[in-house]
Amino acid sequence: MIERYDIRQISQIFAPKEKIKNFLLIEKALLTIYTSKGTKPQECNLTIDAQLLKEIAQEEQLTKHDVFAFINVISRKLSPINEQYFHFGLTSSDLVDTNNILMIKSAWSIINQDIEKLLKILLKLAIKYQNLNTLSRTHGQAAQITKFGLRFLLSFQNLKTIHLNLQAAAKSLLKAKLSGASGNYLDLSYAEAKKISQILDLDLHDLTTQVIPRHLFTNFFFQVLAFINEISRFAQDLRLLSMSGIEEVSEAFSEGQKGSSAMPQKRNPINLEQIMGLSRLASSSINVLLENNLLWLERDLTHSSNERIIFQDNLTLLCYVVRKFQDILKNLKINEANIVRNIELTYGAAWSSTIMNYLIKEHHYSRHSAYELLKEYSLQARELKIDIFVLLEKNDIIKRGETENLRKLNDLESRIKLIYSQVIKA
Repeated sequence: MIERYDIRQISQIFAPKEKIKNFLLIEKALLTIYTSKGTKPQECNLTIDAQLLKEIAQEEQLTKHDVFAFINVISRKLSPINEQYFHFGLTSSDLVDTNNILMIKSAWSIINQDIEKLLKILLKLAIKYQNLNTLSRTHGQAAQITKFGLRFLLSFQNLKTIHLNLQAAAKSLLKAKLSGASGNYLDLSYAEAKKISQILDLDLHDLTTQVIPRHLFTNFFFQVLAFINEISRFAQDLRLLSMSGIEEVSEAFSEGQKGSSAMPQKRNPINLEQIMGLSRLASSSINVLLENNLLWLERDLTHSSNERIIFQDNLTLLCYVVRKFQDILKNLKINEANIVRNIELTYGAAWSSTIMNYLIKEHHYSRHSAYELLKEYSLQARELKIDIFVLLEKNDIIKRGETENLRKLNDLESRIKLIYSQVIKA
């Protein structure tokens, strides 16, 4: 990941030094189960410094195989009995995939906590604005009166659902792979592999080929991308609400910040736009993840090169976007005066569906006649800039005194309260 969007905690987990550290942990766990043969696992407690990394890199220039290079370099530093059992019964993918799992597990533990913080922020905002009337918009047009807090509650619900999916996908994926070159435990028994996985604090994949089935990675990372995509969806909503002429929300704008090099008045929603741009980048890896499932028979190498990039990058993007969105929401300005203004600019037309249904129930209009009547009066209200209730009263469609009852007719607050209780307890 480029420095601009890098998360140091994540990049450190995927650093070459950490990969070698994990390889050594796996090999040390292997030697541990052979101590009866005289192995000394502590010999794997090597200092992973620049010199060791250089030796392995130089060896790889010869072997053209990064794991084989690791095995050669480390084996030279071991006692004869340890060299004998080092990498015994394993294949390179046992190291590579189990290392993948250890790295993803470490990154996920960090991101999981960030996600929980984001959910709390969304729920807090949803509750804060639970009773604030706002104008809903469908197809970009004024629709009905709703509550502003529902927008935060919807994103809370969506992200909570994806978070549960992520946790389930992580549980299925984050297991050691120690089944050997063909996935059949031919050289290292299942019982021995189980002991190694327990030392690594991992469960064990029961059935694999030479590699963990890639659909498990696809499933996990699809949920990663879905989480980023949902944040992007809500970021888009907030961008629309911040547009000139609507201006119901606005990003924080710090002292000294500039919106445009040419137009001094600009206050662009740059952080929300950044999230949407990064979401597009993350989504571009979907096809790669799917194609990685299509390996030949027990395994080929077509997935390996791109996974060195997309695993780290997508987890970095998730962490970055979650943290960025936390910051945006904490500092988001809700312009309540503009929300009221935008409702008033409909001249009551936002209540047209409520009035239509009232005329059907209480005045016995047919649905067709009530619809056509409200369509006509809604257009008139906006053209004449006269409240629709005034026009309806003036033309004896409704009587004086019915207006206030109509505005309260659907008991919106109690209905919203029920929605909140169902979503929060789910």
